[in-house]
Amino acid sequence: MKIKNVFKIEYLLISLSLMIFAFTAFLKIESQQKYDQLNSHINKLISDNNQEISTLQNMLSPFTYYSEEIENQFNTLSALLQNNNSPKEIVFTEGLLLGNLIRLNQKSINFGYDCLFISSFFLLLISVVLVLYKALSKKNELLRQQSLNDAKIKFSQDLHDGVAQDLAALKLFIQNDEKEKAVYYSEQAFKEVRYLIDSTHLDFNKNFEEILQQSLKSFEANFGIKTEFLCASHLIKNFSSENQMELLRILQETLSNCSKHSQATLLTIKITDIGSLIRFVIEDNGKGFSDEEIKSKKADGNNHYGFANIRNRVEKLGGTVEISGKGGARIAITIKNIVR
Repeated sequence: MKIKNVFKIEYLLISLSLMIFAFTAFLKIESQQKYDQLNSHINKLISDNNQEISTLQNMLSPFTYYSEEIENQFNTLSALLQNNNSPKEIVFTEGLLLGNLIRLNQKSINFGYDCLFISSFFLLLISVVLVLYKALSKKNELLRQQSLNDAKIKFSQDLHDGVAQDLAALKLFIQNDEKEKAVYYSEQAFKEVRYLIDSTHLDFNKNFEEILQQSLKSFEANFGIKTEFLCASHLIKNFSSENQMELLRILQETLSNCSKHSQATLLTIKITDIGSLIRFVIEDNGKGFSDEEIKSKKADGNNHYGFANIRNRVEKLGGTVEISGKGGARIAITIKNIVR
């Protein structure tokens, strides 16, 4: 075990606060006993003039050293006690005055002890809060890392699915001796694999906007399609890491569709806030698609351009999606009720 893990500041503070509390309690008890003995001796002394003044002088020495007023009052009482002709009333009055001065001194010292008690309590409270905060932060970080790792694995699986589709198409076109299409899908599979490798190097410890930018740079490098990115959303920062990764997978699904079907040269991504909602718009300048094309694909029982996957992901987030193919593909996602 490392030394820095043993001597953590919060545990040192807890130890220090407990030591201060215990030491202060000991001193306060001892001090109270001394005061009780001193007051008892003063009462006996003023009621019995035969008591030796030297005993009281020894007991008062710690107080007379720091208090000139107590010393003067003791000297006055001592002179009266040594004079056998001193009236008892005066001796009794001077003894009470000395007792009052000692009690005032006792209150002052007890106040100091009480301040130490309060300080040790607050020090202990701060230490406990610090321990709980670090424990909670560590737990949240572990959950975050687990969530990000799960998202990373799932994201890689999604990309693998895209590669599998390209390879299946490649096999089909090779069998049909359609060289041009076979070459296209072999290149597409190569790009997907290379993009997959780049995607596994995404730094998921960065904030969501930086992760998106990193993913788009990788997309540009592998597919040669330029991207423009605008993030004007403050709500996106309040999304859980799971929801952010789901948005990332939606973007990746769209990027995959764009690289395969759109023939686009530019892809634009915008994230904006509309009240308490988030608007996530992805559009390209490609050939687009017609409503009839989508209907024909649905009639065949096939998913067109992976839009069904996108719709399913958006529904999991409690959002809605609008898909348009006029003048290029456009996917507009509105998400609500997941901002925390």
